[in-house]
Amino acid sequence: MNTPEPRRALAVSTLLVLAAAASGAAAQIPPDGIIGPGQTVTIGPGAEVRRAGPIVVSGGTLVVNQAKLFLNGHLWVVHGGAVVFDAGEFHHEGNDTHVFVGGLGPDGGTGSLAFRNGSRLHFVQSYVSQHELQARNDSTISLERTRIDCDAATGVVRLIGASYSAVATTAAKDQTQGLPGCWMTTYMNDQPLQPPSTPIRSRLTLDGVRAGGDIVFYDAAQIDVRNTIGTMPWLYFPAGSVADLSFPDASHCDQTSCPLVSKTIDSTTVPGIAWSVNIVNSGLVFWGFNSYPGSSVTVRDSALTMGMVRFAGDHSYFVPGEFHNNSSYPDKTFASVPDRVLRLINTSLKWWKLDVIDSAQARFDSVTFAEMVLKNSARALVTRSICEGQTIHLGALDDSYVYFQDGEVWTHVSAWGRALMVLDRSLVDWQLAPPEFQYQQRNIAHNRARLYALNSELRSPPEAMESALVTFARLGAFTQSQLETTASSWTPITGSAWIVKGAASGVRFDRWALAIRAPGASTWTNFSPIDTPETHDAGLAWLPPWLIPEPGEYELRLTLFVSGDDPFTPHPTWLFPAVKKLVVR
Repeated sequence: MNTPEPRRALAVSTLLVLAAAASGAAAQIPPDGIIGPGQTVTIGPGAEVRRAGPIVVSGGTLVVNQAKLFLNGHLWVVHGGAVVFDAGEFHHEGNDTHVFVGGLGPDGGTGSLAFRNGSRLHFVQSYVSQHELQARNDSTISLERTRIDCDAATGVVRLIGASYSAVATTAAKDQTQGLPGCWMTTYMNDQPLQPPSTPIRSRLTLDGVRAGGDIVFYDAAQIDVRNTIGTMPWLYFPAGSVADLSFPDASHCDQTSCPLVSKTIDSTTVPGIAWSVNIVNSGLVFWGFNSYPGSSVTVRDSALTMGMVRFAGDHSYFVPGEFHNNSSYPDKTFASVPDRVLRLINTSLKWWKLDVIDSAQARFDSVTFAEMVLKNSARALVTRSICEGQTIHLGALDDSYVYFQDGEVWTHVSAWGRALMVLDRSLVDWQLAPPEFQYQQRNIAHNRARLYALNSELRSPPEAMESALVTFARLGAFTQSQLETTASSWTPITGSAWIVKGAASGVRFDRWALAIRAPGASTWTNFSPIDTPETHDAGLAWLPPWLIPEPGEYELRLTLFVSGDDPFTPHPTWLFPAVKKLVVR
């Protein structure tokens, strides 16, 4: 997600100082989108307001009363501002547009966002994090008797020292009304204060909610879930924590009933944690854990839905096929993570989420997992593995790098920030997943990220946004594991060589080059034609017979070159060619 920089927030604050404050009600949003101190803007019954561009509510109030607001832009609620949807609808449109409640820094102050009395919150989206609700600085987001929909992708809430509450609210799919529903993911962190003092805790309250979603939390978060159907708490076990737990199975409902469970976990039951989770009379609770280096976690006699393992710090890991979805463990201590204790006794686990973060390096082979995300400056090589996509996708953020080879992704892929993702001899096909796990179809490189597809197949063509770059290089068809020919014959070489760039990218396609290497040779011989335009599944060149004088296993190499790229990029396109075996009979 491309969060605006703090200096933009300061610029907005300066504009607010210059804006004239007004009192009383207004029939429409001001042209500059700013609702300042003492100003109230009310969109009244029956109205539909469509706006392209940001709305900044700073010290004022925006009320959408029995009306509809369609917004293609950010919504800022800062400096004590308030936004209220009262039996109203909020349709958030656009790409990478978000709601910020509370400023990005302390100078932005607090804000409040409320939906009530039959309101609707609608994320108009086709990829995850296209729109997010974010709250900071002890701000609040509250929903009461509200409907949540988020089209083809999941919804995201981020709390940094803020509160989110939902009461008598539904995000369940409604086939009779044609409403898609929404599986939400709520991320929770403390907000540090300067000078150092007690940080602001994030707080989540769900009461009478249908499809509460994932709850991913850290630090000293407080979670209270009551009378709710459908939550997945990812229990966070940091360094120094010692847990020995079992969990009541409430992961199944039938047409007549949904078994309800109650369980409390806090520092009195697990030494070394600062958070608390209180679940009361709730069903479809999908228990999961979040394991960090230095922790000791034992789970016994349980049916877990999810296990997240964070490969973290500056450690190096080797993971040779130890993690597989839908596994049962009579008594298993995982040797691939020697920096912690992770033990499952008489316990089954549906889905593994394997994340590589910080500056860690990891080598995975023959694993089956639900999701993998790389962050920070992490590195990972993943071979002969399957990402089944139950908890979303294969992704890379920040400055991370993942090389995925000879594998399958039954969902989508995405790269954000300045990350690099390489797909080599791999399949990405969202249709392979069961319908309930088909969250997103689009494969996208965002921001300044790079996505290089080599001899791979993507069900949905890869896309690039902002300044991102996608390259696609393939020799022959994806279904061909190797090419074949006969010695002393001219051989047609077919394939693809093209790029996709974001609208803000200055990169241009330059050329492609074909080369061959004889068995056992260390040098390559180029045989590219003079004219090498972008090519989609067509003829590239003819291989002359004198370059394959004898039978054997040769190697073909297809390299893409671009111009106008950042000269200091650590990932130039020519470093990542598509290579395929050519068997000469």
